[in-house]
Amino acid sequence: MSQNPSFNQLTEEQKINLLKQLVKMAKADGVFKFVEFKYLTEVAELMGFTATQLDEIIADDQLTALPVTRLEKARQIYRLAVMMQVDQEVAFAEKKLLKDLAVILNLHPDGVDKMLEAMKQNKGGMLFDDDLETIFSKELNHNIKNMTLEEKLALMRQLVKMSKSDQKLQTAERNFLYELALSINLPIEALEDIMDGKNTYLPEKIPTNIEDRIIQIYRLVLMMKIDNEISPEEVNTLKSIALELGLHPESVMLLLDRLLESPTGTLEFEELQAIFNITKN
Repeated sequence: MSQNPSFNQLTEEQKINLLKQLVKMAKADGVFKFVEFKYLTEVAELMGFTATQLDEIIADDQLTALPVTRLEKARQIYRLAVMMQVDQEVAFAEKKLLKDLAVILNLHPDGVDKMLEAMKQNKGGMLFDDDLETIFSKELNHNIKNMTLEEKLALMRQLVKMSKSDQKLQTAERNFLYELALSINLPIEALEDIMDGKNTYLPEKIPTNIEDRIIQIYRLVLMMKIDNEISPEEVNTLKSIALELGLHPESVMLLLDRLLESPTGTLEFEELQAIFNITKN
């Protein structure tokens, strides 16, 4: 098995992006501890950044580059997990942030649980590329790379609609939207136009494939849960979007119930299919 590559294989933009995500992970539990800052400083130094440059990166949390291949994405998740455990504690908020990023990167969030368990079983938490490729072998949506611009717009408009349905656009929701737009190569200007209620870009297009529609609803549910609150307005919005996608609105309630029962907070695609088959017209 080959060892994970050094930071030198990242572009400068990807290095900055990784540092910003490491900062976000360090702050996720509400406390930016000295041991976390020390680790961050050491990583920045390995990447060739000065203390002044690190300060500038910490001050600017706007992401500009996300990894492209599945292995690069898995490595990113792994590096963040190392940061998460550097203080010997794993807070719920930190683990949740890791799963949210997995969703943004189109990796199945169940992989996060498998990775953390594998790190626990291995001395020092060391994992290699072969391990990561096995753990993150499943993507959340195999067709996301082939989405048309219209389909990307449809996804983002629905996510914005969901995030605004409770009259509050939380920072976590806003960050999720920006990072997801970045991961699917949707121009940030298009997202900002959608958020501002403008219709500058092409009309949206509903996915023709039923599996893609189910995944779309699942992404919306994960978006709804990102601020740890589920309002009646959000549930009603989700039901109306399900109707737009040609899915039974009652499947939304069943999906939410199953997610609440799930010990990992996620569901396998086969479970999602079964839920929508139960409520099929």
